[in-house]
Amino acid sequence: MIVFVEGLAGAGKTSFVKRASQICREFTVLGEYLHDEDPTVNKSYETFLRNTEEKIDRVAHIGSDKNILVDRGHLSMMVNAFVEKHHNMSSTYDDALDWYMKRRAANSLVMPDMYVFVSAPRELVLERAKANGWYREDIGWLKDPDLALKAYEAFFSFLEPNVTLLRLDGRHDSTMLVEQFLARI
Repeated sequence: MIVFVEGLAGAGKTSFVKRASQICREFTVLGEYLHDEDPTVNKSYETFLRNTEEKIDRVAHIGSDKNILVDRGHLSMMVNAFVEKHHNMSSTYDDALDWYMKRRAANSLVMPDMYVFVSAPRELVLERAKANGWYREDIGWLKDPDLALKAYEAFFSFLEPNVTLLRLDGRHDSTMLVEQFLARI
């Protein structure tokens, strides 16, 4: 089973993934950023794209017959690019959508069996981002969390409507979220 965990920065998805890695030992976990390269530090579409492609390639290498939990898949890159385009922060959304469509057409885009979408109220997301020291308005989903949530909804509905979607409330303790996840799988 391949599971991609999505959500806004500060929603609780990385806490969920870390807790799941402790409880669900049968899952191989791919963290949010490979090679400790945080795209929010060196913010560029190329960094997000390289990170996304490496994760997809690793998932393909591990194999779909294994249990894999991925902190942020390709939709995160697309959501961020969409919000940035909307606010005239960058013009990478067309590139991101083109990348997605080409990989999809070539059957080289690993699709999850399930999305786990961790969400939290806008105020909590921004509060957590500020408290953790990574709040910056030049990051799409932090500049406009409401638009980012709408973009996620659109992408789930229109780009990947056949993938199971589990919604988790990031206001809750990560152990509770993992229990809800395990009850669903």
